[in-house]
Amino acid sequence: MTKQRVAIIATGLGPSAPAPWELTPLQAGALEADSGTETSTLKNRFVRRGGQSVRLLEWTTTMKGKRGTLVMRVLEEHVPVGNGYSVFIGTWKVLRGTGQYANLTGGGRELGVINNVQRWNNRREGVLTVG
Repeated sequence: MTKQRVAIIATGLGPSAPAPWELTPLQAGALEADSGTETSTLKNRFVRRGGQSVRLLEWTTTMKGKRGTLVMRVLEEHVPVGNGYSVFIGTWKVLRGTGQYANLTGGGRELGVINNVQRWNNRREGVLTVG
């Protein structure tokens, strides 16, 4: 079993439109750089924390790349910051994969921003175990 740090950057428009992504290894290991398109299904709800409205999102995200398919669960908390923007932070965890993503476990953290026309950018970093 080999552990490897990775970063995944994605940019999209809306919750249901396919979004381009890129995976970059942050250290040497079995996983190679990859890119492709991700699609997601969503569950969401709102809560109040300290008087502030927080949107809680749970995604099942399927990332299809040149080297295989990676399916993950992503949990996010979105907070409005004004002028039509929200920031979000969350966690992600591998559910299953094919190709170079077969037999992976692990996950990490995520940070991103979204605007009022639903254009979003995020960065996921974490550690994946191969084997």
